[in-house]
Amino acid sequence: MANITQEQQNEDGNIQKAFERFPEPEFYSGKVIIKVIGVKNVAAMDSNGKSDPYIVLKFQGQEFKTKKVKDTLNAEYNETFTFSFNPGVSKEREVLLELWDYDTFSDNDLIGRLNVPIKQYLDSTQLVTIPFIGADKLYGQNVGIVDLNVQYEMDEDERKKRDIRSEQREQFMQELMMNEWNEGDQQQQVIPKSIEVPIAVQQQTGTNQFYKGKVEVTVFGLKNISVMETNEKADPYVKAILADQEGQTKKVKESINAEFNETFIFEFDPNETEDREVQFEIWDFDESIGDDDLIGQLNIPKDKK
Repeated sequence: MANITQEQQNEDGNIQKAFERFPEPEFYSGKVIIKVIGVKNVAAMDSNGKSDPYIVLKFQGQEFKTKKVKDTLNAEYNETFTFSFNPGVSKEREVLLELWDYDTFSDNDLIGRLNVPIKQYLDSTQLVTIPFIGADKLYGQNVGIVDLNVQYEMDEDERKKRDIRSEQREQFMQELMMNEWNEGDQQQQVIPKSIEVPIAVQQQTGTNQFYKGKVEVTVFGLKNISVMETNEKADPYVKAILADQEGQTKKVKESINAEFNETFIFEFDPNETEDREVQFEIWDFDESIGDDDLIGQLNIPKDKK
């Protein structure tokens, strides 16, 4: 198991503090859209070895039914149903589907049930195949397989609120990093602000893959810079480099502790470059004769968020 550095522990702690300060709800008001494509291998419920299947969908007091298909064990529906969803109205977080056999002269027969949890379909449309589990005399048996398209969309107001919370957490983490910077005694430190990757990818993959996006870096400042001039000072500035893109801070005259507070945004496409690290170079500016002097450098892997 890899050792966790103090920097990583601090970063994880700051993320936790940010979410405690500006928590994210588990569910959002919106709508759940389910397309019932079809069902196959339905249990035979009639004397002719067939069934007349239809499907009932129930969620938060709302109910829809597909059409009925006569004398078959494999039915196509291609019907779409939209449920409104308010997590404050009830504790239901799964859509209930019931598979029924239609009978003309007697009560319809419940063949089986299944539940579709909605959380995993937030901001995505997924094709899923799920078995119905038998009810009543068919209890526990596989009584049919349904193909569905499932989507869970949050309301636009909820999306705006989520974006605001995300910005608040980012600002809060910057403040925490600034406090650590001011309190710390680290040498020649450059702190990355964030790496922007789509939230859905971050939440769902949990991997170290690389995605096309933006890398945003804020250079707050430097401390305890090596003396490069006869006056025991330096004229420092910082270069931030990713692939063929470069950002440069202002130059600070005659100082070994410089503040910059400058932000650079780099475009990143893993298919166009093999670079996976942002390189930082600390330079001493020579105003008179001679080239600027490279004082030092460091690399920050792009997967540090």
